[in-house]
Amino acid sequence: MRRATDEATGASQLPAVDILPPPPVESAPIAQVESAPRAQVESAPIAQVESAPRAQVESAPRAQVESAPRAQVESAPIAQVESAPIAQVESAPIAQVESAPRAQVESAPRAQVESAPIAQVESAPRAQVESAPRAQVESAPRAQVESAPIAQVESAPIAQVESAPRAQVESAPRAQVESAPIAQVESAPIAQVESAPRAQVESAPRAQVESAPRAQVESAPRASGWGLLLKP
Repeated sequence: MRRATDEATGASQLPAVDILPPPPVESAPIAQVESAPRAQVESAPIAQVESAPRAQVESAPRAQVESAPRAQVESAPIAQVESAPIAQVESAPIAQVESAPRAQVESAPRAQVESAPIAQVESAPRAQVESAPRAQVESAPRAQVESAPIAQVESAPIAQVESAPRAQVESAPRAQVESAPIAQVESAPIAQVESAPRAQVESAPRAQVESAPRAQVESAPRASGWGLLLKP
């Protein structure tokens, strides 16, 4: 009877087996951690994540990377930093931001760009410099302003334009020259004054008009009293 019962239940045929828990993740081989579920990696000590392959860190949740030591983020592939929240990049050392791709710097908050070294701004795309605060552009090296689009120079303070090289002023739109101080126009090449609006030339000092080509003076409005200059 007992034999029949044992055969039915299988009690006498199965040896006792102890079910052991898996080894802790900290002491597990890295291969095991890579294939482990993300949930296990997230709760693992940061020290383990630091020594893990970069591929694992890149695919890890952003929250884990953000709380990781700065040293880890600095040595991480630039691709990881680009997709990281901007808050992480802002608190990163400036050296990291300088070597980052331009695309990352362009989308960064203005406050970050303003405090960045001027060398970084110089090599940045013009579009970034144009939207930067005027104070930053004014203190930038002249070379940067000269190669900047004329649109940027037009909205710049007149004081900046006055100290700019003459070549830049000559190629500037007429509207900018008209509103410039007369002192700037006086020292400008005569070719620029000739193509300037009559109103500007009329208010110019007599000495400048006298040395102008006769053709310009002859076509000037009589109302300005320049006819006196035509008398022998």
